[in-house]
Amino acid sequence: MAKAQQAEALAFDRGEWEYLTYAPGQVCAACKCEVGPLEPVRRGSVGRAPGASAVVYRHPTCPGAGGAAA
Repeated sequence: MAKAQQAEALAFDRGEWEYLTYAPGQVCAACKCEVGPLEPVRRGSVGRAPGASAVVYRHPTCPGAGGAAA
């Protein structure tokens, strides 16, 4: 799959967060930092062209992305 198609397949609406949760050991989709055991994250999903949606997690405020809000 071409890179442009991959980027399009992983695109999602940032307003479509499902809920705030804890997901220790997962990786933040924005800053690529590992989520700590007591660190709250937003859970969302991205649609993938050939299959089911993939779950993604993001910090409400990413420490590794210069504090940018997700």
